Amino acid sequence: MPIVKATDQFPARPVVMLVYGVPGVGKTSLSNTAENPVLVDCDRGADRAVLRKDTLVCSRWEDIIAEKETFKEYKTVIIDTAKACLDDFLCDYAVRMDDASKKNKLKMFGYVGDAFKAFVAYLRSINVDLIILAHAAEDKDGDDRIFYPSVTGQSKDLVQRIADQIGFLSYGADNSRVLHFQKNHRIVAKDTARLGDIIIPDASDPAYATAMANIISATKTRIQERTNAQNEALDAIKAAEDAISNVTDGPTADEALAAINACPGADVPALKKKLGAATKKLNLKFDKASGKFIPAE
Repeated sequence: MPIVKATDQFPARPVVMLVYGVPGVGKTSLSNTAENPVLVDCDRGADRAVLRKDTLVCSRWEDIIAEKETFKEYKTVIIDTAKACLDDFLCDYAVRMDDASKKNKLKMFGYVGDAFKAFVAYLRSINVDLIILAHAAEDKDGDDRIFYPSVTGQSKDLVQRIADQIGFLSYGADNSRVLHFQKNHRIVAKDTARLGDIIIPDASDPAYATAMANIISATKTRIQERTNAQNEALDAIKAAEDAISNVTDGPTADEALAAINACPGADVPALKKKLGAATKKLNLKFDKASGKFIPAE
């Protein structure tokens, strides 16, 4: 794989999204509004979903792997649910591949992790997005209810690590559904694309038919926009450093200061320190009244 330069834009890539919520909130139905999806039904609950799409009903990991070529016909694969797929199918697969892993949990989770990561890598290689669904587990912290994806131990860590977005689907105060990507003290969430919390259209609204497709599209766009913003920041810093190196008098010092002020805030102090060293050598000082550099007395 070629090196992507710091100034180059990353190409749009498939995304991995983890959506979790209590049973009946509509996780599968919402996921079915993704672009050209196929549902991998590990939980035998596909018949309850709205807008039912092509479905692979499976009972073990090999049923999924056997359809690898078929997945090329789709734009989105939906795993329903993470717990059934990883904790049931893949753990069973690991034991059948190596009976010793039944007593060696570390070895078992090694098999599970390797197999699932290989599956995700394959979907990425054929440019297919992945939605992983999970039920919500719940703990209490005093009077607060804390929700998180219901997946066991190391499997949960794996899924949360590879996901670009983690959203908690729940009902709002007005009975509308909200996909929460913003983390707070009550939920586990992840918002790489900075989408914030998204109100889901009602199932009777025509906009609902492409709700998840729009969310995934926005995720890809925002991730690329962040790359563009980073490139713009690098360009601004380079321009400021060049301006500092070209300071010869008051006016050029003023130009350098303007270039520094156009840089990201975190980089400004270090750049101003460099400008201060350059102006000191030229016996210049900053005049607050005029906002310009002038000869020091």
